[in-house]
Amino acid sequence: MLALQNKAAAEFPPKLEDHPGSFELSFAVDDVDGTFKRWKDSGVEMVTEPMDLPFGRYFMARDPEGRYLSAYRFK
Repeated sequence: MLALQNKAAAEFPPKLEDHPGSFELSFAVDDVDGTFKRWKDSGVEMVTEPMDLPFGRYFMARDPEGRYLSAYRFK
């Protein structure tokens, strides 16, 4: 799935909102909180805690090269 996001209506983590052209690789998962714990326990840099957003549950992380990764589950 490819999704475009309305930057004016979106909530971005600190410092991400000023980076035009950036991207986020997102993974649909069954258990957002479990995925968060596994990634964190594996040493992945977490950018946000899991949170409920209008579309479902979500968190953001960063890979070793600084690219944003997220996991989500739609409602």
